[in-house]
Amino acid sequence: MPGFISNQVLRPVNEGDPYVVFTIWNSRQDFLNWVRSDAFVKGHAQSGTLPKEAFTQSNVLEMHEVVQDSSRPDLTAGAALVGRSEMH
Repeated sequence: MPGFISNQVLRPVNEGDPYVVFTIWNSRQDFLNWVRSDAFVKGHAQSGTLPKEAFTQSNVLEMHEVVQDSSRPDLTAGAALVGRSEMH
């Protein structure tokens, strides 16, 4: 996936809190290109390896631009996009 940097799946420690899928992209356009791709549709047609309780409600998508990253001190504000999807 062009522009893809990393992905994390966060399991809640408190009952009732959502799972969070946290992805980082080089740019908003890279993220949008992926969301609109056949690979995205095919990849999300399967539940993958997450437990069924990760899918009890509909997903919520949030997008944020990175303002500061301690692992990338040379990063200019808005240079990377974080996509966050909560699975309830």
